[in-house]
Amino acid sequence: MSWYSFRIPVTERSDEIAFGIDHSCEQRRIERGCHPDFRFFRTKESDDEPNFGYIAFYFSPVAYSQCADLLSEHHPLPCDTPT
Repeated sequence: MSWYSFRIPVTERSDEIAFGIDHSCEQRRIERGCHPDFRFFRTKESDDEPNFGYIAFYFSPVAYSQCADLLSEHHPLPCDTPT
């Protein structure tokens, strides 16, 4: 099973959006029990443009399976396991 990821561009609202995603997924984790493989995190990333960045979200297979409905508008894609 793959991890999943998506990115949102850094804007005036990106911190608010990121907090909402974190909060919703954490609530889901609590509601459904604390499975040890339920992991997600976010980090800042950038492309080659120095003044443009993203907030990248990564979800373990368990976290994605439990939060897919919460994330659908962001179109997560399978990715390699983050290191």
